[in-house]
Amino acid sequence: MSAATNGNDQARALERVRKMLALANDAGASEGERDNALRMAHATLAKHNLSLVDVDNRTGSEKRVDLGLETLCWPWMRTTAHGVAELFFCKYFFVRTRKNYVKHYFVGRLSNATTASELSQYVIDSIAKEAVRAKRDAVYAGPDFVVSFCKGAAHKVNLRCTELRAEAERASQMAPTVSATGTSLVLASVYKTELAANSNYLKDVLKVKLKSSSSRERSSSSDAYYRGAAFGASVSLNRQVSGAAKMKSLQQSQL
Repeated sequence: MSAATNGNDQARALERVRKMLALANDAGASEGERDNALRMAHATLAKHNLSLVDVDNRTGSEKRVDLGLETLCWPWMRTTAHGVAELFFCKYFFVRTRKNYVKHYFVGRLSNATTASELSQYVIDSIAKEAVRAKRDAVYAGPDFVVSFCKGAAHKVNLRCTELRAEAERASQMAPTVSATGTSLVLASVYKTELAANSNYLKDVLKVKLKSSSSRERSSSSDAYYRGAAFGASVSLNRQVSGAAKMKSLQQSQL
C-alpha cells in the first residue's frame, strides 16, 4: 500500500467518524441515536486501526502526532479528556500553560488523536453548559454546585469510556478480525500495540516523562454530584454504568 493510498484511507475514515460524532453531538437526536452514533464512530476507528496493523509492515503507516487542547485548569476536565483519549487509542497527558490553564495532549495516530481531541472538547463544553443550567434550575445551589456537578459528570463519562472499550475488546475476541496476511487480530491486542507505540513516541520523540497526579478537587454537594453523574450517563456515549471512580490524571514533569 502506498503512502498516498494510506493517506486517502485515513482521510475517509476520519470524515466518516466526524459525521458520526456530529450526530452523536446533535441535541435534537434521541439518546439511542447518539449512543449508536458514538458506537459507530468507535467501531470505524477500531476497524481503521486493525487494517493499519498490516499497513505498518509496509510503507504507508499513518503518522503519530501529539494534538493539544487548551482549557481552564479544572481537574474534572482532565478526567474527561483522559477517559476519551484511552477509548480512542491515545495516550493522554497535560501541561500547565498560562495562569489557570492547562493543555491536554492526545498522543496517537492522526485519526485517533483528532477524534479524541474533538470529542473531549465537545464533552467538556457540554458538561460545563449543563452545570450552569442545572444550578439555575435548582431549588438550592451552594457555591460549589457547579464544580460538584462537573466532577460527577466527568467521572461518569470516564467510567463509560472504560466500559465501552472493554465491551469492544470482548466483542472482538469473540469474533476476531483477520488481516490480509491471515493473522488473527483482536481489538485488545491493538490497544496494547497502540499504547506501546504511543509510549515510545513520548520517550523517543517528545522526550517526555510522565508522573501521576491526584485530583485536589472536592465535592461537598452530593446532590450536585449525583445530578452531574446522571448527566454524564447520557452525554453522547454508551449505556449507563453505575458507580464512581477516583481518577488519576497524567502530568508532564519534563519538557
